[in-house]
Amino acid sequence: MTLPQKRLLAACAAALLVWNLPFVEVLALPLIWLNTHLHELSHAVAALATGGEVERIRVFASGGGDASIRGGWIVVVASAGYLGAAAVGGALLAWAKTEERARQSLWGLAVVLAVSLLIWVRADWVGVLSGAGWAFGLWALSRKLNGPQVVWTAQFLGAIQCLASVDAFRALFWASRTGSHSDAALMQQATGVPGLFWASVWFLASLGLLIAALRSAWKSPHPVPTSPAP
Repeated sequence: MTLPQKRLLAACAAALLVWNLPFVEVLALPLIWLNTHLHELSHAVAALATGGEVERIRVFASGGGDASIRGGWIVVVASAGYLGAAAVGGALLAWAKTEERARQSLWGLAVVLAVSLLIWVRADWVGVLSGAGWAFGLWALSRKLNGPQVVWTAQFLGAIQCLASVDAFRALFWASRTGSHSDAALMQQATGVPGLFWASVWFLASLGLLIAALRSAWKSPHPVPTSPAP
């Protein structure tokens, strides 16, 4: 494992720790807001893809959020939040293995956020400001960072989206024990299968996406030639 790879894993672990520590999680709010945007956007896209309608997306100051949706296939829509954010993160992580690809990834994510702001995020100052801030910030990072820096940044942002979906299992577990509202609870209502089962499926899928993306990202884009057989 190279030094940048070790630093990437250490940074992800540190961010996730801060994310979950009382009183200091405010330091991770920008990352939490980005994940919430992608989570709710994934719900919205899934709803449209299955014949539903999307009224709006909201992002709360606390880091939570919701998507107002009518119709759509609930099994796909409810699953899309965690799996969608992990898929976006995995794609970002796997694709951004070169400077050019990393710039493309950051710029592409900035466009996605900007479009979602124009279509769905409204009457929500936290969602508008955080989304606009990330859209501009990602565009600026894609232009200003040099080769190794832009690759590391894109891969960090991708990895943290996957990790957020993996880490969400804890919250979903407690929600299932207390009967609180959650995507897993919606799945239980729709299918009759316990919410903990769906939380476990999303956890394993998100973890698998993270591992596969890391293996792809860290695989050399230019294989080292082997010596010809005598």
